[in-house]
Amino acid sequence: MTRALVAVLVGLLILAGGLVLRRSAEPATQTVAEVLAFGGVVIAVIGVWQLVTRFLESRDN
Repeated sequence: MTRALVAVLVGLLILAGGLVLRRSAEPATQTVAEVLAFGGVVIAVIGVWQLVTRFLESRDN
C-alpha cells in the first residue's frame, strides 16, 4: 500500500515539474516538459490503480 502511495506522489511531483518547465520559451524545453508531464501522469495512474486493487483485495478478505 505504501509503494502505491509513493508512486502516486512521485507521479504528481514529476507532473508538477513538467508543468513548471512548460512555461519556458524554448521549444526543446517545452518538449521535455510535455514528456515529463505525460510520464508523471502515467506513474500516478499506475499508483492509483495499485491502491484501488489492494483496497479491493483487502476488502474481500
